[in-house]
Amino acid sequence: MKYVFLVNPFSGKKSGIQVSELIDKIAKERNLDYEIVVTQYPNHATELAEQYSDDNTILVAVGGDGTALETARGIKKGAMAILPCGTGNDYYKMLAPFHSVEEMLINTLDGKIVNVDLGENNMGKFLNCLSLGLDAQVNHIVSNKMRDNPLPGSIKYVIAAFREIIRPVQPEVTIIADGKKIEKKVTLAAVMLGSCYGGGFYAAPHASLQDGMFDLCIVDALPRFRMLQLILKYKAGKHEHLKEVTMIKAKEITITSKTPSIFQCDGESFVETSITLKCHKDKIKMLVPQESLLQE
Repeated sequence: MKYVFLVNPFSGKKSGIQVSELIDKIAKERNLDYEIVVTQYPNHATELAEQYSDDNTILVAVGGDGTALETARGIKKGAMAILPCGTGNDYYKMLAPFHSVEEMLINTLDGKIVNVDLGENNMGKFLNCLSLGLDAQVNHIVSNKMRDNPLPGSIKYVIAAFREIIRPVQPEVTIIADGKKIEKKVTLAAVMLGSCYGGGFYAAPHASLQDGMFDLCIVDALPRFRMLQLILKYKAGKHEHLKEVTMIKAKEITITSKTPSIFQCDGESFVETSITLKCHKDKIKMLVPQESLLQE
């Protein structure tokens, strides 16, 4: 088996070079058939994944959620793995516990192959989530106006969230989830494969990567003071019991907004009026540590 490490040098604290040196050291100690390729520009990991993927290759995304997404979008055959070195690393929380980078690398190399679900929408494949409303607006601020801010990712999201509460955008939407129709104004609507996003906001604390279903979280339009309460509960994953929150499991979901709205998908922002999402069960082979709770 060959391992191709796709290293994003700009993930996290731009420690790509140091991580590459660690990978090189451990790979040589284990006499692996391997290659380290440093990405040079946005979506380069997708191009590299298309180029290198085959049945005898494991593509290892070395970076954050964005690098993992780019790799998943390009893989055609074989399996992938993730060595989390980004800011939030939200998707990796569904795969295995965090340790030092060296431990996670070793644990992954000694790991197991599992099948995980993959999402698809108008824009292409995605691994973790898609949303609109408060959180999508917050993601847009963090990605575009706070990108170079040295604060931790979770802190930046909290700051941006409080800024958005002052002038909330609450779109009027029609949501169809496996035939069930919902029409209302919302504070946010999040379609989840993973359990959390935005640096640790647990929108779907009971989500699974292996059930072939999305977890849809809909939060009704709220007054400002209730939004403050929501943020604290939403981050802790303790919002599901609230009367303004609806949780639904579905394989196919369409979200239509009356006016163009900002959506975010795995951290990427875009403006759209309607989007359709499908969950594909067991679509990606993923190499994960043995301690992962995911089933082979």
